[in-house]
Amino acid sequence: MKDKLVILLAKIGVFFANCDGCYDQCEKNFIRNFIALLSEKNFIDSSTNEILEGIEGKVISIDIVIQETKSFVDLLQEIEKDACLSAIEDFIEQLIKSDGVIHAKEAENFTLWKQGVRIIKE
Repeated sequence: MKDKLVILLAKIGVFFANCDGCYDQCEKNFIRNFIALLSEKNFIDSSTNEILEGIEGKVISIDIVIQETKSFVDLLQEIEKDACLSAIEDFIEQLIKSDGVIHAKEAENFTLWKQGVRIIKE
């Protein structure tokens, strides 16, 4: 389960880092440091690490990010869902702030993500 969460966070990170049209070095470092920390703490194995390394070059859409978030949350027990979504929301917020600017496309897609996973009403 933890591998699925880490892969999901990497996909979310790559999407939000690229959605403004500029994959800023601060955003890239944020994602790479996140993955490096998980590897260092033996939270992920080498096969998951290989998957993560392949994600960075992929084109990921908001629809994929929303669907995969919902699919992951559906695997959780009811009591875990809100806390997990809150943690993912915090991850996204930290990422989009990592370059010192929240771009319009980042804010727009963040709102779409929250609506898509039902954190906020449409």
